[in-house]
Amino acid sequence: MTETVNQMRKYGDDVPEKKVVEKMLRSLPKKYDHIVAAIEESKDLVVLTTDELLGSLFSHEDRMKRYKDPVENAFYSKLQLSKNKYGRSSSEFSNKGGFNRGQGAV
Repeated sequence: MTETVNQMRKYGDDVPEKKVVEKMLRSLPKKYDHIVAAIEESKDLVVLTTDELLGSLFSHEDRMKRYKDPVENAFYSKLQLSKNKYGRSSSEFSNKGGFNRGQGAV
């Protein structure tokens, strides 16, 4: 979108920054609605530049990646902890019935 705006400006069209910012916010997918609402509430859209808007969006994206990675790492750590020193999970050593209640268990 910024390339199109730059080309329009290059050919002499007057494209107000506010109009570009508003168009960018409207064109974001629905999953970004909460971010759009936060930006509209906290920033003055009259003076907000496209660079500032993109900075806010990239900052949010980085934050989401930061929150995503620890969860994946936690699942991997949990998997590693469930394995014993021989590389087998504890469930591989349980009796056929599971939970150590297999044949002959009282």
